[in-house]
Amino acid sequence: ADLDFNYTISPVSTVYGEKSLIPSISSVTNLGQDVQISAVSSSYNGNYIIGGSFESSLELGTDTFSSEGNSNGFISQVGINGKSIRSIQLIGSGELSVDGIQSSADGDHYIFGEFTSGLRVGTYEISSMGGSDLFILQWGKNGELKNLSAVGGSSDEYFSDGLLFENNLYLTGQFEETFSYGSKSVSSKGAKDGFVMQLPLVDPSIVNWFLGFGGSENE
Repeated sequence: ADLDFNYTISPVSTVYGEKSLIPSISSVTNLGQDVQISAVSSSYNGNYIIGGSFESSLELGTDTFSSEGNSNGFISQVGINGKSIRSIQLIGSGELSVDGIQSSADGDHYIFGEFTSGLRVGTYEISSMGGSDLFILQWGKNGELKNLSAVGGSSDEYFSDGLLFENNLYLTGQFEETFSYGSKSVSSKGAKDGFVMQLPLVDPSIVNWFLGFGGSENE
C-alpha cells in the first residue's frame, strides 16, 4: 500500500552551541508517497537539515527529484516555517541510506551514511571498496557541494552515529573481518566488531585513527 509521510517540527527550546537558541516552531509538511526521513539536525541559523530516501519522485519546495539508479536519497534545509529552502539528491547504483547529519558553527553540513557499489551527488561520484562502505558528504550553508568521500575497506562497514567536535569528525559503527584503509588495518575479533574512528574536517577521506573493539561474538 502507498504511504504518505508527514513530518512535524514541534516547539523546542534547545541551546545550539553556546549562544544560539533554536526558535520555537510548529509545522506539519506532507512529503508524499514512499518517503522516509532517517536523519535530522538543527542548523547554525535555527533552520533544520533533514535527510532520507524516496522511491519514485519527491517534491521539496521548488526542487523536484525523480528516481534514478537503484536507490535514491535526499537532503533538505527546512526553515522555521516548515518549508524547504534548498535540497539535493543522492543517487545510488546499489543500496543507500542517509543515517546522520552534523552541522558546524560556520554553517557547513556533514551528512553520513552507508552505500554499496556507487554513489553520485551532483558532479561528485564515489565507489565502494567492499560490499558496504561509509560516505561523508559536505554541503555548504549556501547549497554548494564541497566534498564527497568514501571510507571503507574490502569488507563491510556499517554506520551507527557521527559527531563533529572542534576540527574532527568521529564516526562509530560496526565492521566485519578487517578494516583496511590507507595505513590503517584492524582485524575484528568476532564476525562483527564495533569501531570508533577520527577524521579531519579538512579532508574526511583521511582516517587519523581507528579503534576496533569486541569479543568472539557479534557486537
